[in-house]
Amino acid sequence: MIRSLRGVLLLETILGSASVVLVSGVVLYFLVESVLIRRFDRSLLDYVIPMVASMEQEQDVVDLDFSETDLREVKRLENPAYLHVWLDDGSELYRSASLGAANLEPIEGSREAPGFRWLTLPDGRPGRAIGFTFMPREGGAKKKLRALEAGIPWKDSKRKVMVAFARDTASITAPLSRIGLLLGCVSVVAMLITAGFLWWTIRRNLRPLSRLATQISRLDGADLSARLEALDAPLEVRPIADRMNEFLRRLEAAFVRERSLSADVAHELRTPLAGIRSTIEVALSQRRAAGEHEEALRECLGITLAMQSMVEKLLLLARVEAGQARVDPRPVLLAEQVLSAWEMLESASAARGLHVEWALRPDVEVATDPAFLHIVLHNVLENAVEYADRGGTVRIETAAGPRGAEVLVRNTGSKLTAEEAQHAFERFWRGDAAHSSACAHCGIGLVLVKNIAQALGGTVEVRSEAGGWFEVRLSIPQSLPTNTPGTPRPEYASPPAGSCGSPPGRPPARG
Repeated sequence: MIRSLRGVLLLETILGSASVVLVSGVVLYFLVESVLIRRFDRSLLDYVIPMVASMEQEQDVVDLDFSETDLREVKRLENPAYLHVWLDDGSELYRSASLGAANLEPIEGSREAPGFRWLTLPDGRPGRAIGFTFMPREGGAKKKLRALEAGIPWKDSKRKVMVAFARDTASITAPLSRIGLLLGCVSVVAMLITAGFLWWTIRRNLRPLSRLATQISRLDGADLSARLEALDAPLEVRPIADRMNEFLRRLEAAFVRERSLSADVAHELRTPLAGIRSTIEVALSQRRAAGEHEEALRECLGITLAMQSMVEKLLLLARVEAGQARVDPRPVLLAEQVLSAWEMLESASAARGLHVEWALRPDVEVATDPAFLHIVLHNVLENAVEYADRGGTVRIETAAGPRGAEVLVRNTGSKLTAEEAQHAFERFWRGDAAHSSACAHCGIGLVLVKNIAQALGGTVEVRSEAGGWFEVRLSIPQSLPTNTPGTPRPEYASPPAGSCGSPPGRPPARG
């Protein structure tokens, strides 16, 4: 279901505002109602108190001394009030003519804390009554004194009186009706004004999103250098533009790398293809002996194997960079892995007259993927053999360092400065222009080393001193978590010894 952000914000904000207005109106209504009821109850009490104050009793005889003023409401012809008085024995002491044949029910309470009750008046109007029980004041003090002096018995009064007075609640309901209507009208007007203001505000503040969407729609796939501008956008919108610009930068860099890779691959393949073509053309230019043809075929085979090695390395590099190569760690002895990787380079090292120095610790064990570790070690060792000066020295060490196990490979005859050595991990970069033949380095060996080392959780660093040592330091963690199962594990062909190709997928165990 496609929803509009503007519509959702508007609807939910209006609903929230309406809820607040409604709750506030209801609370205000009940507050006003409670005030009116308290005032009404006070008016009932103010009417009854003077009446009960005029009552007095003498020798259990209660005397009602109501004046016409006290009875003006109960004697009114239109909308009269109602008064009912009883003695404590239940006998009726007074009833207003407005009651007719009806009665008021006694209400529990005292003069200090009277009781109140909602009821329907005898004429059908809604009303509210007050009621309580009290003892009238005692009268005839002089009579009591004369009787006592004459020896005549006198009985003290202890009678209690119950009174109930009721009046219609028009003075409450009418104002409440007007207040409720007023609150309803004000709430509706307030919600309409709020909805209009919110619609204008949301539309105004969502304009940056619309402008951002317009900018995105204008992006051209042929020109990835364009960037989104969101200087006037709210703080919540700017991260979207920033992430989009960051994505565009990565995408542009990826396309640049792709175009550069295509150009570099074409350039790298042109040289060996030209070598094969020239070799074949020279071999076919005239009749030659079988040995000469065999030599030309061997030269073509070497160039072809170099091309195959480069393609395999590119495929492996692409899979590693895409995270498609599953790492399968297991315990291995680092020294055995180094010796296994060196086996394929012994003949090349001897052909160049290199002096190899070993400093291997046989007890250093790591938990890593043996196949990927073999590829890394082979490429590092191959780089040292190829770029060491003829008759120079290659030193190979293993140790247990603070970041895990370490492999240090050094060779003499470096032609790179310390600054140039930092380019060693760039694809198809060569610091030595002399190594440009068809079977020399293809310029991605150390790039492959770095990416596989990172996949194994390790690091690789290079140092160089022009005319001195070139050093590669490989750090491998002692343990590595297993990748999510199910990711396909690539297998790679093993080129013959002496070529620039990848090492075997899994080296043989050494005894």
